[in-house]
Amino acid sequence: MFYVGLDIHAKHIAICVLNETGQFVHRSQVRTIDQMMRILEGLPDRFEVCYEASCGYGHFHDLLNDVDKEKVMSDVQAWLDARIPSAAPAGT
Repeated sequence: MFYVGLDIHAKHIAICVLNETGQFVHRSQVRTIDQMMRILEGLPDRFEVCYEASCGYGHFHDLLNDVDKEKVMSDVQAWLDARIPSAAPAGT
């Protein structure tokens, strides 16, 4: 299993991939959605994607759901809470 973080901007997409032990597997910055998809589709195992739910997030959610080997989360805090209980903000 891999864990993918995306930081989606108007002019570029930052990609960070970690393995199950938290080691970096891949880190890059691409300019197009097609480049991003080639990297994700080339991962050798199942993966989960996490990115901030901002303007246009629905398009990326739908696009990423078409890849057969991943689960997409657009709520970063919920994703962190599910994996790292201590990540919850203070007072919650």
